[in-house]
Amino acid sequence: MKNRSVVKLLASLGQRNINSLDSYLHSFYGNQECVLLFDTIKEYAPKFSSKKMQEELVWKRCFPSKKLTTNRIDKLCSTLQGHVKEFMAWQEMKDDAVLREKLFLKAASRYELKEDFEDTLERLVSLIKDEKNTEIWRHEALIEVYHQQYFSISLMRKKDKGKQAFINVIENLDTFYLTYRTLLEAEKRNREYVVIEEFEEFNFEEIRNLLKNTHSKSQASSLMQTLEFFSNKELRKDATLYNVLEEKVFGLMPSLYISDQEIILNFLAVVANYYFKQGKNEFLHKIFKILKYGVENGSSIKNNSISHMFFINVIDVACKTKEIEWAEIFCKNYQHFLSKEVKAETVRLSEGCIAYVKKDFQKAQRILEGRGFNIYGHNARSRWTLIMMYYDTGNDKLLNECEAFAQVLYREKLYTETGKRGRLNFLKAIDMLRNPNVNKKDIMTFIETCKFISQKMWLDEKIKERKF
Repeated sequence: MKNRSVVKLLASLGQRNINSLDSYLHSFYGNQECVLLFDTIKEYAPKFSSKKMQEELVWKRCFPSKKLTTNRIDKLCSTLQGHVKEFMAWQEMKDDAVLREKLFLKAASRYELKEDFEDTLERLVSLIKDEKNTEIWRHEALIEVYHQQYFSISLMRKKDKGKQAFINVIENLDTFYLTYRTLLEAEKRNREYVVIEEFEEFNFEEIRNLLKNTHSKSQASSLMQTLEFFSNKELRKDATLYNVLEEKVFGLMPSLYISDQEIILNFLAVVANYYFKQGKNEFLHKIFKILKYGVENGSSIKNNSISHMFFINVIDVACKTKEIEWAEIFCKNYQHFLSKEVKAETVRLSEGCIAYVKKDFQKAQRILEGRGFNIYGHNARSRWTLIMMYYDTGNDKLLNECEAFAQVLYREKLYTETGKRGRLNFLKAIDMLRNPNVNKKDIMTFIETCKFISQKMWLDEKIKERKF
């Protein structure tokens, strides 16, 4: 019993919180078996390390007339653990005025409580500004609040002042984004925050050393000269250089070891992705060519395994380039290279993405809305796929899903600024597409002027489909 997750969770609370949890469980929950289990084991608080905490003894005290089975004790412990986690979340909300007001702001938006929404918004902004925290935290929190207002703007459009309110929200967002990015840069210099710029994550020196030792000296020398162009940010603006780079890379492949091919292919993929993120859609087909080459010649399979992120990226690119049949074959034939810990979730997400592209919306919705995705990156990908599907099918869940995704983007520190900005611009473009008062020219101008925007190819298609 002592090794169960729920017991370890209880042991972390301390006696004072155990007493509060006792009151909480007896006040809010009607699951008598769950409360009885807690009442029995709370006697061993706060450390829960007594030798008497054996499952057979605890169960006999709780339910003397019921037979102990693994399924019964597992289910009961899991239910109690869920209630303990809810109690911990409730405590955080109770002690955090900002968090409490944020949650009510979201609720007021969902239930279209216009006056409550505006009053809460005013209180929340005031609380954040008065919070004794870092300047960068305040700006991040205010951006999150104004973004909530941005996606709840339909509440304000019900009155004549709605248009002006909308303009004010946009101005607030622009102001705080600008300051926030300035603060991020300052923090970056102080090494408190790390914002990865494009290409900085790739080690040029690794390629240089590799090329010095390759068998084909002439080809390596020629490739090295081209690589030097891409190490220069100004020269890199010329996308036509990529074709020269690609030709030299694939020409050099036969003279490289498999492990070395992977290094070169990774670099080529980073370069192609850089241009694709800038809105050059033709580079997506180049990315597919690179990924397919790496999969089929085995250079992307290290130690007889494939990472879950690489696997889902291959599926995503294949789907976007309409190579659906190849994507299905890849998913079926290469899933055994995934580790046991990530296989089920990665394959499930892949099947959901493929179903969406095949317009099997019922299957896609069943997969993507079912059990959640806990792996970092999978959650975001499932969300934006759902958003695209909700838009395509006119599903009422679209607004809430956009709002939820925006909250994730603001909360997570793992996203790069360019990645976060690209996804937020995607959400803003969705909102513009939904708004009947926004014309085609304005949407196209917004998309084309965004340095980074996610799902640009899909957005271009939706603009063509929409009747203005």
